[in-house]
Amino acid sequence: MQPMAELELDDIQSGVLRPRPTPYVATYIALRIDDPRAGRALMKRASQVVTSAASPTSPLADTWASVALTFQGLKALGVPPPTLDSFSWEFRQGMAARADELGDIGESAPQNWEEPLGGSDLHVVLVAVSPDEERLEATLARARETYRQMPGIKAI
Repeated sequence: MQPMAELELDDIQSGVLRPRPTPYVATYIALRIDDPRAGRALMKRASQVVTSAASPTSPLADTWASVALTFQGLKALGVPPPTLDSFSWEFRQGMAARADELGDIGESAPQNWEEPLGGSDLHVVLVAVSPDEERLEATLARARETYRQMPGIKAI
């Protein structure tokens, strides 16, 4: 039996491994990538503001920014088709296409979702989470600088 590899916490977003603070406030910023080069520049900038899971005792441990990409976002970044094809079928379909399987029916059905959820224009979501408004605003300031005034990126 091979030993399990250690997680490289510097390469994992804090929000993936750490619980949200209780209580918490959060903001989600939905973005569309209109230019693949701008999208790649956004990802580079975002990598500098995303909070790593490496330091649970950091002052940012309870207040962090993270980034999520949709399959459409990966396409908008110009990820090559063979790489896109390597993702699971479920991820490639998207949540709206799988709504029945996921139990998103009736009031929770995709036709009742707020825009841009479920649409093909939703490429990136910047998330800021904090135990209070003051720290949230400081985190948001960092996240906003990541996309503001970037031609080819649009907050939707």
